[in-house]
Amino acid sequence: MAPAPELVTAAAGLLGMTADQLQARLAAPTQPEKLLSRRQAAEHLGVSTKCLQTWDNQGKLQPLRLGYHTLRYRQSDIDKLLNATRQKGEQD
Repeated sequence: MAPAPELVTAAAGLLGMTADQLQARLAAPTQPEKLLSRRQAAEHLGVSTKCLQTWDNQGKLQPLRLGYHTLRYRQSDIDKLLNATRQKGEQD
């Protein structure tokens, strides 16, 4: 039995993704995603945690909110941002 569409939309919003992205993740068998703390993500990107927070506010990254003060970043999102930055640098 498929979950109700409004439940999928609400859950997706809480996870910081669209309903289609959530449906795709639920349908595809994957290995658990590696999650990074704000400090770990900033170190991986070579920026400060303050810069990372600015990027969050600008929508460059969408952290997962695991609690009121707890954020985690998907390793895959960090890697995508790094790859996009590298490709842009190569084009310039």
